[in-house]
Amino acid sequence: MKDFLTKHTNIFLSLLGGIAIWVFWAFIHPEALSYHEQFQMFLFDTDYLLARLALPGGMADYIAEFVVQFFFIISLGAVFLTLLFLLLQQITWRLARKWGATDMYYPLSFIPVVYMMGTMCNPDVMISLIVALTAVLAIALLHATIKSPKLRLASIILILPLSFWLFGYVTAALPVLFAFNEWRSKQPTKSIATTFGVSLAVSILIIAALYLFAGLIHRGINAILIGFNFFRFDDQTPSTQHICVAVITLFPALLSFIPAIRKAEKWGAISLTALVLVVGAFHLTKQFDKSMWRMIKYDYLVRTLHWDSIISMAEKTPSPTPYDAACVNLALGMKGQLGERMFEFPQFGTEGLIMPFSSNHFATLAQSEIFYQLAMVNEAQRFFFEAQAAIPNHYESTRVYRRLAETNLINSHYGVAQRYLLRLKRTLFYRSWAESRLKMIENKELFNKENEYYNLRKLSGKTDILYSTNLLNQTLARLYYQNKSNSLAHEYALAYAVLDKNIKFFNEILNHDAAHWKKYVMPRHWQEAYLLATIAKEDRDLPVTNEAMEDFRSFFNAYSNNPNDPMLSIGRLKTSAWSYILGTK
Repeated sequence: MKDFLTKHTNIFLSLLGGIAIWVFWAFIHPEALSYHEQFQMFLFDTDYLLARLALPGGMADYIAEFVVQFFFIISLGAVFLTLLFLLLQQITWRLARKWGATDMYYPLSFIPVVYMMGTMCNPDVMISLIVALTAVLAIALLHATIKSPKLRLASIILILPLSFWLFGYVTAALPVLFAFNEWRSKQPTKSIATTFGVSLAVSILIIAALYLFAGLIHRGINAILIGFNFFRFDDQTPSTQHICVAVITLFPALLSFIPAIRKAEKWGAISLTALVLVVGAFHLTKQFDKSMWRMIKYDYLVRTLHWDSIISMAEKTPSPTPYDAACVNLALGMKGQLGERMFEFPQFGTEGLIMPFSSNHFATLAQSEIFYQLAMVNEAQRFFFEAQAAIPNHYESTRVYRRLAETNLINSHYGVAQRYLLRLKRTLFYRSWAESRLKMIENKELFNKENEYYNLRKLSGKTDILYSTNLLNQTLARLYYQNKSNSLAHEYALAYAVLDKNIKFFNEILNHDAAHWKKYVMPRHWQEAYLLATIAKEDRDLPVTNEAMEDFRSFFNAYSNNPNDPMLSIGRLKTSAWSYILGTK
């Protein structure tokens, strides 16, 4: 058994590495896969393929989008991504091995994987980057297997233009790799110089051709040469991406330079494995922007309707931004806990309940989901449309198309909904969903059996409600007045008034349902706001609990003597509506 393990050490290392990569994407950061999947729509048709191949780097895009569509099922998507990383590792090692690297340094072949994962900690680095880098190394390996020096030289004339068109600017590393291969394969110096010279001449011709091509596709030459396939914002490509390209493409050559240490081969491999693990974990930890990824995780949980998970996450780590607060408040509202627990979490005014419009494609999605759950269907549709238009690389979004189909179904705009559904029908994971909704259009009775759409149609009210940032308090109240079954609109109307510190309007909404509150106990924060609104009254129309009255007396006894009394910053007084409204937090 020991001999078997020794003989197959590299296989076991790759297996363990693959498991670690899969766990990272499937369990530690599944939201990263969802983020990528929701901003594309891979279609199984020839036109879609030709549209990708019409631009430099299009094959990398096409392969990457094929892989990313599987991210819809996180565990399955993580398998595909793991296989892609292992392919990069294996090709890196085979190329380094061909150039003279020894088995002792096999663990170091995972360094490009770790480095690439660190680069992908920026969520807007596209999966096409790892596809293109893997392809470049595979092309270099394939070229190195050609035994005839003349044939290798001749093949460059075909390989460079074709590889550039298929995989983009990262193929700029190929001339260096070709020349290095000639050197390591012990060819005469003339062969090395000739190889690099031919590669350089072909590259210059490619650049010249691109200057002409740039005008045809209305893209700047800089965008084409730098690569608009590998970063979601093609005009903001970070320098770290270029460093990543250089490190990964040149790493096999660097690995082949490390001299062998025969006497320490066994323990050296073990030490290097431990080193890669430690450095890799440290690198990934440092690369992650916790605030940004927290927002992406909240978006993922909102998309998947995991309201309890959002609340649990907020309990462990306070929300530092209005975006986070908006997601947490939505989760509280969906669970009927907004009036009871809202001030247990950081609040940022009304922007932390319903964010103002933003042209950011990501932030707009969360805003759209809030409107959708509130049954403000027209506003949800408008914001989803804006989110689609704001996607930086102009890709179509499956998530947005699905919601646009739904909002049009709810509004009885069946013809428009059908166009979105027919588009989704050409995808892999949305096909059956789209087909079931198309049947609803054909048979309207099925629509009435679909609880979500049927209920949202009823909750949306009898007339269209125009959204205005300045009149959002009245909009929410009116939405509730039109349909008293819309409990989320009721919660949001009350919460908005409290967060706006408009206690008078809060009291008007509350008294609109006076009969209801005389039968049922008001949530804690509504009682607190009501006591503040009626502070001058001895006899109140609506009942409040003894606990709320005791807290009320404790808070205002302390506040009247010293607004900065430390007592106001502990326990229930700290998480009260009074603390927020009077600014004692």
